[in-house]
Amino acid sequence: MNRPADKVRIAATKGSSGTIIDAIGQFEIVNSLTEPSQALFEIGSMSSWVKLKESIEIGTRWAVVVNDRARLTGRMISRRLPVTSDAGATVQLTVRTVLADAAFASANPFICLSKCSIKDVILQAYAPLGLGEEDFVFSPRVARDIMTGKGGGGTDVDLEEIKEDAAKVHPPETIYAFVERHLARFHLTHWDAPDGRIVVGAPDSRGQTFYQLRLRRDNPQANNITSAEKIEDYEQTPSVLCVSGLGGGKDYGKAKVRSAEINTVLNDIDPPINRPVFVVDDAVKTQSQADSRARREMLARSRQTDAWTMDVPDLAYWDGSKLIPWGIDTLADVDVEVAGASARGAYLVHKTTMKGSASEGYSTSLEMVARGIWVL
Repeated sequence: MNRPADKVRIAATKGSSGTIIDAIGQFEIVNSLTEPSQALFEIGSMSSWVKLKESIEIGTRWAVVVNDRARLTGRMISRRLPVTSDAGATVQLTVRTVLADAAFASANPFICLSKCSIKDVILQAYAPLGLGEEDFVFSPRVARDIMTGKGGGGTDVDLEEIKEDAAKVHPPETIYAFVERHLARFHLTHWDAPDGRIVVGAPDSRGQTFYQLRLRRDNPQANNITSAEKIEDYEQTPSVLCVSGLGGGKDYGKAKVRSAEINTVLNDIDPPINRPVFVVDDAVKTQSQADSRARREMLARSRQTDAWTMDVPDLAYWDGSKLIPWGIDTLADVDVEVAGASARGAYLVHKTTMKGSASEGYSTSLEMVARGIWVL
């Protein structure tokens, strides 16, 4: 069975004009776990502007569709008409999601926190943007009380203690930053879903792999990676990370509960690189909480110690019978063996960047980290 050709289009969503644009000269589509998704397009010429002017009004809602599957849904927030003497005029359009609005708009300083769940507070924060519960995909843990962490589903979390004054909105804190600050206490985050909703949860690196990625010298005909960059960045990684709690206060020596995680790479260097980090938190009350916090803090500072950026041809993975979209919060089975770099195992994809033009064809850049080191 032959691989079908990739297709890209932008389609006006319900309540808009119903226009579909598929004559796209250039594009870049970005999906990420850590920032709002966005898409940039260049279409046609001056005649396209005249023909589509009413359809591409600022604020028009569009779905960006790749191979008949939505990549992101948002609003047309920018349009440009660059003109040159040799190339004439083109139309440039930018589509951004509601998370981009949340990253710009200030949060309401009067959000109620008393006896509210995480979910309640998120809905209050996003209400000024016109969002309701149907616009979110919530993890079971969002039923917990925002201040105490009690109630709700899932396993217990070693919750960082916070007082109500500190928990409130800090103007001009944005909606996105306020919500992300509280989600981080519960080891959660939020990101754009392809259909325009917002996912509230945590990346899952425990599932099955979706893609087989290969770049080897011994059988280059089987390779499906065009280029790759291995990243081993220890600039933000401590040599040892120590957590103390229960009575320590600011005096680490008085802590009754302690735990430490050691980075063997930095410590095995001769002479060792000594970069200790100390975390003091009286909310840590048991040894298991201290162990968990130390492990999580070390992993959070070590994401870039085993990371890759891989460029692949086309806009979807072909398994021999069907197209599988390149997606974030997915796992890839990586097999790389080239001069000076190797990797074998599962990697979590946290960012995809699709690019294309009539002259250069289509490609996708995948940013990923080793399974197990993306911990919130």
